[in-house]
Amino acid sequence: METSESSNQNHQFESNRNWVEAQELLKSRLILEDDHTWRLPTATQEHEEEDGLGEKLKYVGGVDLSFSKDDPFIACGALVILDLNNDLKVVYEDFSIVKLQVPYIPGFLAFREAPVLLKLLEKMKADAHPFYPQLLMVDGNGVLHPQGFGLACHLGVLTSLPTIGIGKNLHHVDGLTQSGVRQSLASEENCTRVLITLTGHSGHTWGAAMRSTHGSLKPIFISVGHRISLDTAIEVVKLTCKYRVPEPIRQADLRSRANLQKHPETVQICKVHSIFLHTRKVRRMAGIRDAKSKIVKVEWVLSWIAFFVARLASHMLIIIKLIKDADKFDKGIELPLALCGMVGMNLLNVFLGLDLFKAFRREINPPQNHQE
Repeated sequence: METSESSNQNHQFESNRNWVEAQELLKSRLILEDDHTWRLPTATQEHEEEDGLGEKLKYVGGVDLSFSKDDPFIACGALVILDLNNDLKVVYEDFSIVKLQVPYIPGFLAFREAPVLLKLLEKMKADAHPFYPQLLMVDGNGVLHPQGFGLACHLGVLTSLPTIGIGKNLHHVDGLTQSGVRQSLASEENCTRVLITLTGHSGHTWGAAMRSTHGSLKPIFISVGHRISLDTAIEVVKLTCKYRVPEPIRQADLRSRANLQKHPETVQICKVHSIFLHTRKVRRMAGIRDAKSKIVKVEWVLSWIAFFVARLASHMLIIIKLIKDADKFDKGIELPLALCGMVGMNLLNVFLGLDLFKAFRREINPPQNHQE
């Protein structure tokens, strides 16, 4: 059944002090069977609404995040809605470019990406938009996840939308491996099959691997997110695939990348000091080289402020937050990996700072040219 929980109720789980506990709380609300009023469009259901069989599935949403190549903490979240009954035409799109504060932690992707995507969905719902999705396809896994609760499940429970997880790579769970699945698809008995179910060593069915293009050995991995069965999820994927990746997710990916390119001033927040480096080259080429001039002094002040704020300070704050929130992580390597990654980024910042300092020294103490 549909629920009308407020944004605050949805986000209370995101601020839970223990991520593992938060996942378990949300997981307890998970529905892994068909629990929706719509029906899949078929040739034999032209009058299904009149027959009391429910409305056809028409508006299918896709969500994805694209990341800046220059800074993995700058991302563009995208929500697109496609009309299933109009050749998968995109009828709605919205974007949000953000500076993420949470690093990627294996098994906890939702705590990094879900808040961005939730805001896009909540904005659309608050506007009572007529194209609000009946179903959401997520670039990420559903129950095919180490904790059995991936991004698609997370979004599904918090929005009460039926969701499907689409993975391009396989989580190695319950004995399932990507190489093993590919070998199975390439085997003589399966070489003509489009789809195989993913059954682990325990006998549990985690999802399905599907070759969405003819002859491909690179399957996509389908799993239930929330309020939908695996069989229905597979049928929806078949209806929405023009290429390897289902069109709602493909369009969300393409458009989020394009939107990042349209807003370089936002994307390159952490490259401000690099901009000053290029500005300095142009200024010196123009003959303005006097270190005592106001132009040069102002430029260097802005350059150092940009470096410390955009690079050192922001990354140090993330490390501090990781340490303060250490109790959110389960025992394992997730926290050490995250800290090592951030230490590596700050080590890079140190070298960039040294380069900047050397340039500053050369500016105020230019080398003297001696003639023999």
